[in-house]
Amino acid sequence: SMEPSALSRLQRITDHLVHSPSNSVSFVNCSHQSTNDLHIDLDALSTFLNGKDQVWRKWALEIIKEPLFKSQFNLTKEDQVKLTVQRIERLIELGIKSTPDKNKSNQIRAALEIFDPSVSTMIGAHFQLYMGAIKNLGTEHHWEKWLPQAEVFKIRGCYALTELGHGSNARRIETTATFDKATDSFLINTPSTLAQKYWIGAAATTAHNAIVWAQLIIDGTSYGIHPFVVPLRNPLDNSIYPNVNIRNCGYKMGINGMDNGRLKFDNVRIPRENLLNRIGNVTRDGDYESFVPSNDLRFAAHLVNLSEGRANLSSGSLAYSKVALATSIRYAHTRRQFGPPGNETPLIEYLLHKRRLIPLLASTYILHLAVEKLRKLYEVPQTSYPIETQKENHILSSGIKAVVSWHQIHTFQTCRESCGGMGVKASNRIGPLKGDLDVHATYEGDNYVLLLQVAKGIFRSFKDLPETKIQVQESVSEADLLSGEWQLGLLTQHLNHLGKKLWSLLNDDLSAKTRQNVDSLIDQNADVASDLTRAFIDHWIITTALEAEKDQIGESLKPLFVQLRSLYVLWKLDNDPSFLRYTRLYLSDKTLNDVRRLSNKLCIKVAGVSKQLVDAFQIPDHLLGTIAGDWVSANSFDNDAEDQ
Repeated sequence: SMEPSALSRLQRITDHLVHSPSNSVSFVNCSHQSTNDLHIDLDALSTFLNGKDQVWRKWALEIIKEPLFKSQFNLTKEDQVKLTVQRIERLIELGIKSTPDKNKSNQIRAALEIFDPSVSTMIGAHFQLYMGAIKNLGTEHHWEKWLPQAEVFKIRGCYALTELGHGSNARRIETTATFDKATDSFLINTPSTLAQKYWIGAAATTAHNAIVWAQLIIDGTSYGIHPFVVPLRNPLDNSIYPNVNIRNCGYKMGINGMDNGRLKFDNVRIPRENLLNRIGNVTRDGDYESFVPSNDLRFAAHLVNLSEGRANLSSGSLAYSKVALATSIRYAHTRRQFGPPGNETPLIEYLLHKRRLIPLLASTYILHLAVEKLRKLYEVPQTSYPIETQKENHILSSGIKAVVSWHQIHTFQTCRESCGGMGVKASNRIGPLKGDLDVHATYEGDNYVLLLQVAKGIFRSFKDLPETKIQVQESVSEADLLSGEWQLGLLTQHLNHLGKKLWSLLNDDLSAKTRQNVDSLIDQNADVASDLTRAFIDHWIITTALEAEKDQIGESLKPLFVQLRSLYVLWKLDNDPSFLRYTRLYLSDKTLNDVRRLSNKLCIKVAGVSKQLVDAFQIPDHLLGTIAGDWVSANSFDNDAEDQ
């Protein structure tokens, strides 16, 4: 006869076999939800996030159901690029194009942001960077000549700023545009291997024209970098013009539907009128003119549409974060592991799983408020703002871009892991999108460099801040920890401490106020400077959240946003390295333990409504991974749809 222990093991195995899983899935409510005082008005939340009028968003999402837009894997990079162009042409054929109607364009952008990074990146390169440069930096004759054909994607453009030798340090690019007075033209030239334009999106095979940034030279004197419209290809047969040399940058870890290329110019002659001259002009006699008084301000004014590009990139990063979270959280509500035979425990019930996903969900909601406010700053042309305001917006967009794109990268990695093997499967979208979107850490500016640039732009504002002694808070009530006033007060204290610290570190060495001296000093104190930028952006984000709670968020949603904001702040206090280096200056060990306990409590509470929170994103099923829905039926052995 069998031993009792062996019988017991056999019975457990039999139970697992007898209680076989269902052939479909059902979403579960967290066991804590029955006692959860957090309730959601889903319609109100969806309207707040996506707008009351969603006609154009829904229209664009419906278009993406066409067979042309179905995900395709295992294509060559050449075929991926062709598919991207075909998709954009189809979108334009159906009426999606540049429009002064901000409501319409924002809704369409919101739909395309969750579809295909190659499509949205090529649209950004053409409509926002290429056309944006002509609109913002050109004048009427440029608009009349270049925009009509660009509007309908007949003449396609790219934006050639980055070089092999210079990316973030754009003012040191080497490409030259030398004025030839005798022929009233510029010679565009690549003087070295390092000067070739590199990573230029759509340049390899797609673009006909480029906005080429080059050092403007008149009679041997350089007037800094300026933008020029340089034809690359004949739009009739796509043949490359003489003295223009183009190569492909090759396969990338993602976004292979965008043909990144490198450009080399051998004294390509263009008319003087091809200089986009709203900020800096060259007369027929070779005289340089500009209403902007200094090289620094002229450089900032010239790159104004890069700031808008960073705002758009932040929006895209957050939109794709919502896709990853919607997929992984819906999966967590249906995927069961361990627990009683026949009634195993859904992943979302485990505190371990909550601590992985729920803080990212809360952060996504709070960052949504910040990104929307940032985008509103760019709903009017930046050129209508004073130069100093443009500079302030540039600083803000740089810091937000770094914070949000890092959030996106962390979100995708965590969601990939939290879905196990299903996170790798291409049809579930998380894996391919992770590869596509990782570039956001350096696209439109290396995030670490942006942190230092922001610090450089703000540290002098702490010059006259009085010294104050920091008092450690020995005990803080739960009510205060949840209070926006307490949270903002702590963030303000943290910001002022770091601002004053960086100012004091730099002040003694600032006598020689050259840019190189300041840049060097910032780099020598990069740790404090980086932490200052993070503190500055976090302070702005929470200030924005509190303003939204006061003026924008309806009464039925305010309790929810208090919990989300509180989890955002408390999680940072307990987990963010830029805070952990300083928290014991402000909070006792007892208070920090209370912060962690409350963070866990909020994770449990928000997890109880997490499915509703991701459903409020209103991402249609055809743009979510299979595991976001009935993944058991989808993986039936008779179903070959998952084989691709």
